[in-house]
Amino acid sequence: MKNDFKRAFIDTALFIYLLEEQPDFSDLTEDFLNFCYANDVSLVTSIITHLEFCVKPYRERRLDLIDDYNNIIADADIFVTTLTLVDCDHAARLRAKYKGLKAFDALQIALAIKERCDIFACNDKRLKSVKDIDILTLDKLEDFGII
Repeated sequence: MKNDFKRAFIDTALFIYLLEEQPDFSDLTEDFLNFCYANDVSLVTSIITHLEFCVKPYRERRLDLIDDYNNIIADADIFVTTLTLVDCDHAARLRAKYKGLKAFDALQIALAIKERCDIFACNDKRLKSVKDIDILTLDKLEDFGII
């Protein structure tokens, strides 16, 4: 895998690591994002990310985290893609192809493919079985020449 990607999809976990300052992964997430900014990589996420990210802050009444999330999306000019019936069908096909692929993961990957992303940045090693898009987990940043 190379670091010549120009469009990256950011999965929910990376936002959680960054905004909740998760000690094991927040620095790696920052390294990835800094690399993207320095190399003019377009960033994409989805409305699914918003749904997944906001659950815990709403439960804990941490609206500040939701504000921080929204500010990162706006300030970093991250494109937020929406979902259609066609996308849902693509996700269903992915789930049929890759047994054990969860619905939200399949939707996120389908949206990344729709938006012509070169990589899907996440931290779920189980997604490595998906071959329809390059999966970049934080433990593989070195393989991409990012750290």
